[in-house]
Amino acid sequence: MSSKTSDEPPKKKSKVVQPSDFVKKESGTTGSGSSDFAKSLEKHRKSTADSITDFKFNKKRAKVLSKAQEFPEWGKGVIYWMFRDERVHDNWALLFAQKLALKNKVPLHVCFCRLQKFL
Repeated sequence: MSSKTSDEPPKKKSKVVQPSDFVKKESGTTGSGSSDFAKSLEKHRKSTADSITDFKFNKKRAKVLSKAQEFPEWGKGVIYWMFRDERVHDNWALLFAQKLALKNKVPLHVCFCRLQKFL
């Protein structure tokens, strides 16, 4: 049994990625810091899929706002409206938009919306 006296809920674990999550260091050595981290992230990404077009994407992770089933012939690009998920890492909707743009050989435009109260 726990001797916890507080009625506070357990603290949420951080989901922040740390360099140590990807860089394996031998004991007693120091790495070259950010370049090792960047290289390890690139290696990890490439081991997932060669390209976003090859990635097995779960469409349930994104909300498609258009009722169109196919990309129109007159379409000149894909726009991703970034409002709530203000990040590029671990952003499934942005990855879906990128995959759609690459598949149709059109540019991807990201529209970033920031509320006035956050300026």
